[in-house]
Amino acid sequence: MDEPKPARRPSQASPEPREHGRRARSPAQEEIDRLHARLIELELQNAEFRAAQEESEHLRHVYVELYENSPVAHVVLDKDGLILRVNRSAGELLRVEPRRLLHKPFLMFMMRENLNDYRASCREAIVTRQRSVCEALVRPRDGEPFRARLDVVGMHDPDTRQLACHMTVTPLAIPARTRTDADEPDKPVPDDGNYARQLVHDIRNALAGVRNVLLLFKSAMPAEHPYLKYLPLVDRQFDAIERSAEALAGLESPEKDA
Repeated sequence: MDEPKPARRPSQASPEPREHGRRARSPAQEEIDRLHARLIELELQNAEFRAAQEESEHLRHVYVELYENSPVAHVVLDKDGLILRVNRSAGELLRVEPRRLLHKPFLMFMMRENLNDYRASCREAIVTRQRSVCEALVRPRDGEPFRARLDVVGMHDPDTRQLACHMTVTPLAIPARTRTDADEPDKPVPDDGNYARQLVHDIRNALAGVRNVLLLFKSAMPAEHPYLKYLPLVDRQFDAIERSAEALAGLESPEKDA
């Protein structure tokens, strides 16, 4: 009698191939992992972009504050000479509310004999993108003309994306304002040169402090930051303030007769 055959064991699935002792990953799983890594990378880049955007907005706010509150009159003109931006000091100098100056030609405040020099200076600044300086008689609204130095620099306006020029108006001599009954009496000013020298010293110290803050901002900004181009402009205005202070130091009272 034949011996019984041993029962067959259920077939077992062949083990999955392994790579270096680990289970091989399917193409779908590898693609999922790749997308997950890419997602993490994009999240990190997005966080860096948000931080840079917040810093950019902060620096823009700082620049606007410096521009609006500058003691120097600032005016931005388009290529046709129309006013695009103007700060408070310029409005006070021209005796017109700043918002009413927008889109008005600046030449309306120029004396006829200086129109050619003014136009040539603006044209040169826009074409060469360099600084152009001229002196002219500026006539404010309801006021006497005064001689001023116009520092003009060509630029590419970030808002209009067109050529423009930035101009500072530094008075060289302003006629005395007519006194009214509402005016307060003039305060006595020391008649020696120490007062003027001390004033210039205080102004320089204040400017040095602001310059140091700007240097901190500059060191914290990436080299390709778009607002870095405004820092030389601010620095030039500091120089203009210092020159005005030095001119003020020359306005010392004459020595008393012996």
